[in-house]
Amino acid sequence: MSTFLVLALNPTSVLLHDPSRPEATASTCTGIASVGAFCAAPQDTAELVRWLLVMTCIPTLLGILPAVAAPLHAYAAFSLASNTVGIEGGDYLQTTVTVVLVGVCCTDGRWNGWRPRRTALPRLRYIPAHVLLLALKLQLAYVYLEAATVKQVHPIWADGSALWFWVQQPNFGARPEVQDLLKWVLSHAPLLHAATWGVIVTEYVLALSVLAARRRTPRFLTLGVSAALHLVFSVILGLITFEISMLGAMLVLMWQPRDAMPWRMFRLTRQREDERVVTRQQRLRPID
Repeated sequence: MSTFLVLALNPTSVLLHDPSRPEATASTCTGIASVGAFCAAPQDTAELVRWLLVMTCIPTLLGILPAVAAPLHAYAAFSLASNTVGIEGGDYLQTTVTVVLVGVCCTDGRWNGWRPRRTALPRLRYIPAHVLLLALKLQLAYVYLEAATVKQVHPIWADGSALWFWVQQPNFGARPEVQDLLKWVLSHAPLLHAATWGVIVTEYVLALSVLAARRRTPRFLTLGVSAALHLVFSVILGLITFEISMLGAMLVLMWQPRDAMPWRMFRLTRQREDERVVTRQQRLRPID
């Protein structure tokens, strides 16, 4: 959803904007970035390339053919992160996550990824997927751990005053709609120190819980805390695509297959689907 929205809502004049060049061209076309879509295609087809990349995200959103949709989505995310002017870390995180999920989804032969699997996979086919998901879990834990440690060693974060300066930063500060309210709240020292150190402590807790949470309740608490933290970031700082990216990655890791259909409405849907399968099998059974 994040890759789709960024590509669909921003023309190439924004995505490829560079004040040093009058024309809209890819920001980086050296090294591995040269295989990105905006570098591989002619310069005058940038808008067409953008819409083609938008279309490559649609199969992933619909869950159609995961084994095919995942590489298409990964290429779109890679092109967005490598060839355009990024303003936050969401685009780069998407590339890492989607490339890992390519290896996971290659073992998925379903035509619709939203439907439950009816036959078990051979053991050797899902071992690589579990290894890759573990690598993704380590990656997200590192994201939170690095964010917390870098803040802690910085003087203005260590003394609890960082948020006061951050909300007023002109290029990457609070949105105008909430800046006055935040300045009033953070002008009170106890609230400022609690909020500043609260961010650091929350990121440390998430770094640990991403790795340690096994049971359903701790996993859902981890997911909820992560969603709340990034919702605050998106409302205050405008980091919307980063929020969507982190929430998507956390859903992949924290929501397990046995957690599916937790509400009564969805349980009834699954029950009716099972009944239809049984009826279909009975019809196909040969008559003695």
